[in-house]
Amino acid sequence: MTTVFKDSREYSATGQKLERLIDLVKQAKGDVYVSGPAAKDYIDETRFREEGVALKYKSYSGYPEYPQFYPPFEHAVSILDLLFQVGPDAPYFIWGWRQDNSALGLP
Repeated sequence: MTTVFKDSREYSATGQKLERLIDLVKQAKGDVYVSGPAAKDYIDETRFREEGVALKYKSYSGYPEYPQFYPPFEHAVSILDLLFQVGPDAPYFIWGWRQDNSALGLP
């Protein structure tokens, strides 16, 4: 299976906010939408069900903690936090901890 990345501007999505998102998923012939956990506060899961789109939330628990400027460690931050905190070591905290670290040149 090959994943194809497309710019949302390639579609003629209609609606605002949630309706636009659902329209994009349907135009892309998607049947699953993966969202970050913070979206649980505002996504209407019923609308996805009504449209036949499965809604799944990504969990970031289990990812290793990295040094942050102001402890305690907070998982619920954007990728920008990781990039600014650890710079070139960021790939380890995304993928490397799941692999043989020696292949990445990391401890």
